[in-house]
Amino acid sequence: MISFNIPPYVGNELTYIKEAVDSYKICGDGQFTKKCNAWLEEKFNAQKALLTTSGSTALDMALLLCDLKPGDE
Repeated sequence: MISFNIPPYVGNELTYIKEAVDSYKICGDGQFTKKCNAWLEEKFNAQKALLTTSGSTALDMALLLCDLKPGDE
């Protein structure tokens, strides 16, 4: 059987989870989000990286970034 949706552990995950929980920053505005944004911006030579907590939030953000106005289709 092929394993499905099993996260890979490489060593420090539990430490990082504890740091995030202890800092009360578990909703996307903590140090790990900032580090990940910076890594993505550097890796892909992007001006800005924006992480989301779900696909729905990503779609909402995409719509906001499109700067839609009344009457746009």
